[in-house]
Amino acid sequence: MKPFGPAALVLLATLACCQADWVPFRTTGGTYHDIRIIYQGNVVQGTPLDNPDALANAAKDGARQCETYLGSRWQYVRTVNFDPQNGKYEWQHTCRICDRSLADAALMWFGTAPSCHGSCPTGWQTLTNGVTSTVLIDPWLKNGIDYYNTPEYGTRCSDLTPGKVLCALQGRPTSAQCSYTWRGTAPDCRDACEPGETLVAKDWYGGGARCMSGTYNKMLCERCQQEILDLSDCTTPTWFGTAPVCSGECYVGDRVMARAQSSSKVPSDQDPGGFGKPCWSGWKVRCHQCRVLGRSLLGSSNKRPTCSAPKAGRAWSGTPALVLKAVKAYAACCRECQDVSECRRFHVGPPGCALFVGAKADLRVVPASYGRAGGGGWQAGSVQAAP
Repeated sequence: MKPFGPAALVLLATLACCQADWVPFRTTGGTYHDIRIIYQGNVVQGTPLDNPDALANAAKDGARQCETYLGSRWQYVRTVNFDPQNGKYEWQHTCRICDRSLADAALMWFGTAPSCHGSCPTGWQTLTNGVTSTVLIDPWLKNGIDYYNTPEYGTRCSDLTPGKVLCALQGRPTSAQCSYTWRGTAPDCRDACEPGETLVAKDWYGGGARCMSGTYNKMLCERCQQEILDLSDCTTPTWFGTAPVCSGECYVGDRVMARAQSSSKVPSDQDPGGFGKPCWSGWKVRCHQCRVLGRSLLGSSNKRPTCSAPKAGRAWSGTPALVLKAVKAYAACCRECQDVSECRRFHVGPPGCALFVGAKADLRVVPASYGRAGGGGWQAGSVQAAP
């Protein structure tokens, strides 16, 4: 388990800057969060901040860049010179977002480099625009010359991508002592959160190699030492997983109540009803979703994205990010796309379920030689944000 790291350890942690440490972190100041940015075009300005005109220009530049690269909610705070060596003066702007709900929020950047298509999982609030390599996020110096992003942001995205986004998961006060663990080992990510843990995000990579089978996702699991959910206000518990090779996985936002391979091994405090046939491998999991203490009504902030109606005999053009050969039904393919925050489009056919990350593409008619075109053998759909 990896708890929140204090801000004071950011620089030390960056020495081993790798996505293995890709877990939620805290704000820099309770009800506000600061991000320092360097727009790489500023290097040509060569302007030290040693006179009033330079400071005035930096303030105008900072206000514009905070809004342009992070979003309209981000306010400009200050500018300092960064790496003023060899006549190279870059302006490092500090941008700030203020919101009382951030005081008990977990923050995390979503989007896998270099082809980042970041978006926030169900239940998370989006805090920034997509950020690419156009700007450096929270840079610091090594050997006086090199720029590094903090491990929270990770590897930079390519310019021609939607970028990474910063997301907030509210209702996680420091007193609850929540910690986070990625579960699932590539390539066969046949794993699930443990009983008592809450599934807060899914990702094909989870900070490491990509999943190619099993649940096809790694699970970011949350365990808190102090209860943060109202266990009296929950949805009806449901068993997930299909025998004989079970890859049971809850919806994002669900608390895992139990996992077992057969009804006879279901814990005595859990209802085995609806378990069905036993698993030869993997688990079935029993899950429900509960209201976060101090938050609004159940489900109001945890609405899942919806899938469009299937378009029979159609498939998306382009190369899919992932093909799930074992997934053959439209509803199942829809859920796989819903589960991954970066997925935007999908189609299903005899070869399996294909998931795509780009939002824009063309639908094409599937030739008859590719299997029952127009008869439901091929179906295409897209994922739409929750209302």
